[in-house]
Amino acid sequence: MSVRYYTFDRFQVDIVKRLLLRDGEHVPLTPKAFDILVLLLQRRDVVVEKDDILRDVWHGTVVEENNLARHISTLRKALNDKNTVVQVEAAYSLHRLGDGRGMSALISIVRKSSAAVENLSAAEEMRLLAKNKARIMAIQKLSRFGAEAAVNLFEKTLKDPSGAVRDATAIALARMGLDEFETPFLDAMRNLDDSVRSAAVKALGEIGSTATLEALHQAAGDPAVSVRAEVMRALGEFSDPDTARVLAKATAESDLRVRSRALGSLARIRDMGTLNLLRAILKDAKAVEIQLKAMAGLALRGDGERIDLPLAAACLRQKDADLKILALDVLRRVENEASREILSRAMEENTDARVRVQAAAILVKRLQNGEKQL
Repeated sequence: MSVRYYTFDRFQVDIVKRLLLRDGEHVPLTPKAFDILVLLLQRRDVVVEKDDILRDVWHGTVVEENNLARHISTLRKALNDKNTVVQVEAAYSLHRLGDGRGMSALISIVRKSSAAVENLSAAEEMRLLAKNKARIMAIQKLSRFGAEAAVNLFEKTLKDPSGAVRDATAIALARMGLDEFETPFLDAMRNLDDSVRSAAVKALGEIGSTATLEALHQAAGDPAVSVRAEVMRALGEFSDPDTARVLAKATAESDLRVRSRALGSLARIRDMGTLNLLRAILKDAKAVEIQLKAMAGLALRGDGERIDLPLAAACLRQKDADLKILALDVLRRVENEASREILSRAMEENTDARVRVQAAAILVKRLQNGEKQL
């Protein structure tokens, strides 16, 4: 007699309905990922070799190594892009994909320090700001790895001539668990200046600790709209049920900016209790930005019926950088042949280097996760 259900820890697998549940809530999986999970459960008392997975899940189909190599090549080329922000995105993607060049490139970007210089021309000032922006982004990415090389580097950037780089380093170290760097940002939440509280909220969101989450929940009721809007964006770094409830409530806020940012963060949380809310928001949405955010949230929750992939594809061709990022979020979460084709075209043809890099990273991740190429 065949087994229909498997249970382990907080999870239950329904073989017939092809569902993975965690504490009764649906956890979306790609078809191949679900097949691999079932195979491992069925053979949980023995070692499952790679050849077994290829035979039983792919039924002998050869995974296209050429595609994988081509996508990774796109990322490696982007390490030399003239735009340093593109370099950071490519380096981060490569590191996450297990390519050692990624970490080396990020460290190299951060090390490109600039001594304090007075009487800069407007053009020189803009170049310095762009350079430091890329360095700050690289610091943020490195803090997610927690590598010893990053800590050694941060000891130097704490003394950087740029105040913004020093602040980014303090946030990075707090994110890596050094509480003494977290305390000043928590203290700043009590400042009477709205702009100071907003900056503190942004930092606390990046740090992402239990203490910062409690502070952010309290700040969701801040009298300043600018602070509440920043809170909604910061809460996107968390995924607990209480945060989902705070964000769901904020989607009914009177201020458009607060509502939009709350929706964007809610779309990043795999909370099935807000599925109907997202469906209602998408149904009533007129703005493309709101439609994309709602669709990204629905896709994350496994509801692909309402996803407008042609709209996402069209947004990748727009000049608006924010719309492009939102469109990529939708495409990242819809793992089918149609989204793969859109991402492949974007990687090859899009005029925006950041879009090409992110499209390549998504495709590589899918191939490495075993998505079958049709």
